[in-house]
Order: sequence, then structure tokens, then C-alpha cells
Amino acid sequence: MGRVKTAVHTNLLFQLLLIISITVLAAILRFYMLGKWSFWGDEYITVERAKNLMDLSILRRSPSLIGVYLSFKQFGVGEWSARLVPAILGVATVPIFFWLVRKLINTQTAFIASVLLAIAPWHIYWSQNARFYTALLLFYTLSLLLFYMGIEEDKPWYLVLSLVFFAAASSERLVAAFLLPATASYLGLVKFGPFQTPSGWRWRNLTLFFMPAVLSLLILTFLNPSVQNSSQGQSSFGFANNSPFWILGGVVFYLGIPLVCAALAGAISSLLRVNRLGLFLTISAAVPLLGVMAVSLFLYSANRYVFVSLTSIVLLAAIAVKDLMTLNSSTLNARILAGGVTLILLIAPMADNFLYYKYQNGNRDNWKAAFDYIDAHSEEGDQVITTHKPLADYYLRQETVGMQMVERSGLADALASENRVWIVLDLTASGKSPAVFRWARENAHFVTEFSVYFSARTYPMEIYLYDPKVSGTVNTPGNGN
Repeated sequence: MGRVKTAVHTNLLFQLLLIISITVLAAILRFYMLGKWSFWGDEYITVERAKNLMDLSILRRSPSLIGVYLSFKQFGVGEWSARLVPAILGVATVPIFFWLVRKLINTQTAFIASVLLAIAPWHIYWSQNARFYTALLLFYTLSLLLFYMGIEEDKPWYLVLSLVFFAAASSERLVAAFLLPATASYLGLVKFGPFQTPSGWRWRNLTLFFMPAVLSLLILTFLNPSVQNSSQGQSSFGFANNSPFWILGGVVFYLGIPLVCAALAGAISSLLRVNRLGLFLTISAAVPLLGVMAVSLFLYSANRYVFVSLTSIVLLAAIAVKDLMTLNSSTLNARILAGGVTLILLIAPMADNFLYYKYQNGNRDNWKAAFDYIDAHSEEGDQVITTHKPLADYYLRQETVGMQMVERSGLADALASENRVWIVLDLTASGKSPAVFRWARENAHFVTEFSVYFSARTYPMEIYLYDPKVSGTVNTPGNGN
């Protein structure tokens, strides 16, 4: 009897050390070079909101934004302090995800899933961004899996906890609303499909979850600034910017083809076994993707809105790996084959992570280097024109000129004095300010670039200088050009 207890304790200790090791790996990947990357446009929106948190309404003070505000109070405003909370939440998601999967399936699958999440490039990227996505994913995942456990085990308290985390996720962004059609679709397919109905499929439980969830979502939607302010909503979401195929391609790129293929295998295998959890995860993975692809036909959309499906996809892939290991455990050759497939799932994302840190500047614009260059080479009275005025003001510690304003008023005012004008052209310049973009390339002197290149996308960063003493009189957009 004593030997059995010792074996159990040894096994538990080994599991504890293993999940601690995986969590440490996750922390290293998320905190490495955390403060090196410069802010980009959306990040600085978070910075400004956190700095002015007390001016926002209570409903707009999301948990992650409050965390950034407290980080600023403690450490001051900077890249590292702005990203501290998203990084901590990204690390915390790994052991929490392990615990949920262990309870849902088994310890082996939980370990595989937590490793895949710990090294996932998409999750590392958003963990190193001063944005809300890691908080959104954590709350969304907790709500999603607690809902499943509540329905599966007929435990209303799990559904209440799921509601709490759904509210937290919705306070981060309304993209959390994808949880409702995903869960409703699952319940419908279980009820009327070839699946055994879980013990918690009761109208009491459904009413307990869906009525408050829908009500809270309606309230948050109505109070959303983009809904209350029609002009703001029109400027933010009133145009289609991407096609469904662009959304799909972006999601596959950020997930990685090996993970996508493994997740598809896990989904198909689970559905063939008429497994309810497999059905639930498949729907949870598909609904956000299909929803964003559909919305992209007529409204602003981005592949990052599909990020909430990451844990469902990772778990489907982990199920496939576990099944492969179980099926191929009889012979040495079969174990080697299973190990080779598993290595692909580990090596491919780590290769992407190496490029991310070493060569791709954290997969974002290098604004800091561009403004550092201008700061080092500028003269008294020089003007700076850029698409991201708040970001330029922050890094240059002076008032700059927004390119969109110049686009509306013309360059005549900007060139009225004899001072030099620096113009920074980034990825968005040609779309937001096409006249200024063309003028800079035709009339200003190209100085240098700090562009970032990687396989699926390029972030151009070109610096031009217009010196009226050298250039003389030129036509400008404001002069009819």
C-alpha cells in the first residue's frame, strides 16, 4: 500500500514539475525582448486610454486596461510596462488551459495542448502587445470550457462561472459574442444529431446561461461608443477592407500549417467517433472564422478577431497527437512515425519564433528606429509628417503633423515656412493619404528606410526629407497637383 502511495505522489510531483517547466518556457518566450519592440498604432491607443483611464466610463474600463493603468502607476509609461499585463495573462493561460483540459480529457492530452499553446507564435505575438487579446482569449476560453462542463455534468454553478467569464471577455471586446452562436449551434446539433444528449441539456440550465448572456451582450453593444456615435462607427467599421480569402489565409499563416492540419485531423477523427467534445471544439473553432469571413464582405474585419478560436484549435490538434501516439505505440517504427509528426508541430512554430525575435522585429513596424533617426538628424524648426501623430509625438517628444490633416488641407501650409519637412511613409500611408504619399515620393528626398520583411507581409517604413532651400518651388496637392 505504501508503494502505491509513493508511486502516486511521485507521479503527481513529476506532473507538477512538468507543467511548471512548460509555464517557465511560456514565460521566457513572452518576456524575452518584451520592451524592445516599438509601439505601433493600435498599441498606442491602449497607452492613451490607460493613461486617461479615470476619464472613461466604468463599462469601458476593461480588466486588461485597468491592469495596464496599474502597471503605468508602478513602472511609468513605456513599451515594457504597457505589455507587462498582456504578457502575464499570456503566461497564466498556459497552466489554466492545462487544468481545464486535464479535467475535460486526461493529463497526457493536457500536457500536449499546453506545450502547443506555450510555443504558439500567434499567442506569443499578442502576449507581447499592449492590447486586450490575451485577456480576451483567457476569459473566452474559461467561459467556453466551463459552459461545456456545466452542460456535460449538469452543474449550474459551472454555467454561472461561465457567465462571469463571458462578461469579462465581452468587456474586453464584443468579438466574444461568437461564443453564443457557437454554444447554441453545438446544443442544436447534439439535440437533433447522432449524439447522445448530455445530462445537463435542461431548459433550466439553458435559461440560466443564455438569458443573462444575451441581455448583458445587448447592453454592452448599446453602450459601445461605435454604436452610440454613428460617425465613429462609420469611420471604424463602415468599409470592407479584406476579402474572406485574405482572412482565411492570414489565420492559417498565424496558426501555422502543421497546427491547422493536426487540428483538422483531430476534428475529423472526433466527429467520426461521434464525440461530443470533438463536435464542441470543431464548432468553437469554426464559428469565429466563418463569422469574420462573412463580415469581411461588407464591414471592416481582421484575422486577429479569429484569435479567440486559438485554444479550440490547439486542443483539437492535441487530441490528434494523443490519438496518433496511442494508435502507434505497438511497434518501434510506428512510434518513430508518431514522434516525427509531433516534432513537426514543435519545430515549425519554434522556427517561426526564432525569425520573429531575430529578423522580423516582433512582426511589427519599426517606428522607434525611424523616429530615433529623425531625432538624431533633425534641425531646429523641422516639421514631421506621419500617419500616426500620437505615436510620433510620444517618441519625438514634440508636436508633429498628422498626414491625414495635410491630405485634407493640402501641403501648402506645411511648406509655407523655410523649415525642412520630414515625411514618414508606412504601410497605411498610401491608403490614408494618397496625395501626400505621391507628393513625397516625387518631390522629397529619400533618406533611409527601416522596413520590416517577413514571409507573409512587409511593413515598409521609408523616411523622406523635403528641404525648400534645396528643392525650390514645387507643385503640391494644395496647389492643384
